[in-house]
Amino acid sequence: MNRNPSSFPSSFQWPFTFEQIRDDFFDEIDCLTSCADHYFNGEFESKFEKLRQIVVERSISKVFFIGNTYSYFASQISRQMFMETARKIPFSLYCVELSEFFDYMLPSESEGALYIFISKSGKSRFLKSCVDHLRLTKVDPDLIWLITNNENTYLSPTIQNIFQLFIPHEFVLGSKSFINTIFVVYLTTRVIIGEKPQSTTLQARFSRFIGDLTEYKQNWISTTDQIVQFLSDFDNLYIIARDPASMAAALLGALHAKSFTRLLTEGIYISHFFHGPFQILERKIHPQNIRIILLIGDHTTNESTIYRLVNLILQRTREILVLSNNPGVSQILRKNERIILVDFNAEIQLLAPIFEFFILQFVFLKIAEKKELLKK
Repeated sequence: MNRNPSSFPSSFQWPFTFEQIRDDFFDEIDCLTSCADHYFNGEFESKFEKLRQIVVERSISKVFFIGNTYSYFASQISRQMFMETARKIPFSLYCVELSEFFDYMLPSESEGALYIFISKSGKSRFLKSCVDHLRLTKVDPDLIWLITNNENTYLSPTIQNIFQLFIPHEFVLGSKSFINTIFVVYLTTRVIIGEKPQSTTLQARFSRFIGDLTEYKQNWISTTDQIVQFLSDFDNLYIIARDPASMAAALLGALHAKSFTRLLTEGIYISHFFHGPFQILERKIHPQNIRIILLIGDHTTNESTIYRLVNLILQRTREILVLSNNPGVSQILRKNERIILVDFNAEIQLLAPIFEFFILQFVFLKIAEKKELLKK
C-alpha cells in the first residue's frame, strides 16, 4: 500500500477511512499476541531444538537475513542481537535486500552459510530465483529458512523450515507484517545465537510488553495530538535512530510518513545525520519547515552522550521530539523545554521498534486526516 508520494495526483486519497485504518492499527496488538501464542506453544519447542542443533552441527560461518522493504527493515534487530553477542558466536551476520542478494551475493558453491528469507507473500520472483540457485549449488536444505505469511507457498516442498507470520489481513502494507516479522526474527535469532526462544522469563516479559502496548492504545490520542502539534506544517522530517533496532522503526516510519503525508521524510542513523543533513542546516537559523524525531530504544545508551548529541541538534532546529525507552536518558532530557519527550516502556529492548512504530503510525495517520488524504 505504500506508494511513492511523488507519483500521487493532487487529488490522491487513501481508499480507506480514518476509522478503518485506525482500527486496523489497533488490531496489531491482537495480531502480535496471536502470533506469539503460536510460537510460545509447547509444540514449537522440538522444532526450535532441531533448528539449534542444525546451527551447531553444520559449522555455519555466515548468517544471511534477506528481505525487501519492511521485511529487510525488520531484520535490523538481528544485527543488534549479533552485535551484543559478537564474542560468543562463531559466525558473521549479513542483513541484505533481496535484489542486492540476487545481483551480488549468490554463492557459486555451498559455503557453510544459513539463508533466512523474509517474504510475506512467499511468491516473489527474486525469492524463487534465489532459492533455485541455492539448490543448484547444493546448499543443505536445512540451511534455507523462510519467514512468511503464506503457509501454502509454492516453495514449501523446497524449504523445510518455514516460520509463519499469522497475519489475517492488513489495510496498510507493512503495518502488522512489520510488527510480526520483528517478533519472528527475534525468536529465530535467539535460536541461532543459542538463547532459548520459549523461556518462561521471556514469555512473562513479552506479556508485560503487550500490556504496555495495550495501555498506550487506550491513551493514544493525547500523545498523538502532542506530536502532531509539534510537527505542525513540515516539509522535511528526519527520523533519527541511535541503534540498529530503532533504525528498523525509523526506516519504515519514514516510508509511512511519505505515504500518509506526501512530504519528504528520511530515516537515518544519528552518525549519518551529523555527517550529512546536520552540515547543511545553518546554525541558529532554525528552519521552520524541518522537524526531527530521535528514537532511543535501548537502555544502555550513555545519558551524557545523548544529552550532548541532542544539544548539538538543537543548534540547527528549534525543538526536537524524543521517543525514549531509556529512563536515564528521559530524566536528563526532561529538563530542557525545547525537547518534547515521549516515554514508552519496552522491557524487551529488541522489541522497542514495535513500540516506536506503533506510536509513529498514528501520528502520520492523524496528519493524513488533517490534510484530507483519507476516504470520507
